[in-house]
Parts: sequence; structure tokens; C-alpha cells
Amino acid sequence: MADRRIGAALRALVLEDDLPADPLGGEEESVLMNLNRQRIFQHLCFFPCSSLAQVASALRMSGPTVQWHVAKLARARYLRSLPSGRSQLWYPFALSLDAAEVSALATVNGFGAAPILSLIVARPGLTLRQLSEAAGVGTGAARLQASRLVATGLSVVITDGRYRRFYPGDRIGEIERSARRKLRVFRARLLARLEHEKLRPSAAPSMSRDQAIELHVGDRDYVLRIPSGSLLLALAPPEASDA
Repeated sequence: MADRRIGAALRALVLEDDLPADPLGGEEESVLMNLNRQRIFQHLCFFPCSSLAQVASALRMSGPTVQWHVAKLARARYLRSLPSGRSQLWYPFALSLDAAEVSALATVNGFGAAPILSLIVARPGLTLRQLSEAAGVGTGAARLQASRLVATGLSVVITDGRYRRFYPGDRIGEIERSARRKLRVFRARLLARLEHEKLRPSAAPSMSRDQAIELHVGDRDYVLRIPSGSLLLALAPPEASDA
């Protein structure tokens, strides 16, 4: 199964340096001057460990277009990949995630368990049948996603007679408690990278769940948004993010 295949890849990823000393290898180019690449990078900042198909669907781009731009972002070390079965999941290179966080985010974003987890968080104690009905998916699909959530600590099961009820797991709080610190470090690394590439970034302090970074190229101005308060934006209402 895909869940088991990512184990070795996770161990390899956490041993790598977070950011190369010379990420562009001396090449004077910024891949983020392209608007499509900005949109793709921004989406993966908010929903790390997503697949290319998920990015293409969310941004209404063709698969080949997303694949082309992601390849450019990966070569420039803006994105890194995690093998998952026959495909790959992607997240920002400078976002320092440990193996457990990558596994959890892959379950929520890459494997599509966000709807089930959202129900568990909003309505703790639902049974598998109730989760299936509320999410509008088959019992088998709900069981698969619920089992993945339990395996990553995002959910726990409490037995109530013949019923098995699902509740939020401690892993959600652990991820969110470390999110602000990790995202502050990520923002600092990203700003330094953008400054190096002559994009003249500027960012005002933000107390919301997203941070706007203004980029200035000649007479053009862009706004790149990154998360600032949560790594589990898939659980937030849609309006909580512009990604």
C-alpha cells in the first residue's frame, strides 16, 4: 500500500539539509517571477503534501501544465517530493517538517482524508456509518480514510458497545502547537531566498492564518500568500485562505 511505501522516503527526507547553501547553483533566475508557478507554490504552502492532480484540480490548470511548472520549482529547490505509490506528493523545500508531520499531512492533503477529519473535529463521536453518510462517500472509502487518520494519530477510536466512535487525536494539537514557530522559520528562509533573487520582498506582521508577501519586479507588483498560523488549513473554512 502507498502508506507503507512512504516510510523509507520519509526517513531519507528528514536526513537532508533544509536549504542548500547555494539553492540556484549560481544561476541568476527566479522561477517565482512566473504567475502560474507562484500560484502552484502558494497552493502547496497552504496544502503541503498534495499530489499534482490535486493541485491541477484546485487551480483549474491542466495536468501537463502543473507538471511542467512543478519540475521547474523542484529544480530550483522551491519544492521537494515524497514518493507515494505511482505518483508523488509535493511540499515546500524550506518548510521543515518531521517525518510524523509529513505522514499526517500526506494523509490529510495527499490521500484526501480532510473531509473525514473535518467531520471528526466538528462532530466528535460519529460512527463509521455516520461519517460515511455525512461525507457522502461509501463505507469502504470512509473506513480507509478513518484508518489512515487513526494510524497517524490524527484520530482515535473509542468503543461504545457495538459502536466504534471517532474522536480527534492528540496529533492535531501537536502539529498546530508547533505550526507558528515552523512557519515563522519558513517565512524567514523564503524572504531571504526572494531577496537573493532580487524580488525585493516585503511582509507586514500578520496575526491571521495567512501572510502576504509583496514582490516587486521592475514596474510589476505581485502578492504571494503563505500560511502563518496553521499547517492544517484543509480543516479551516474555505474563506480562511486565499490559496
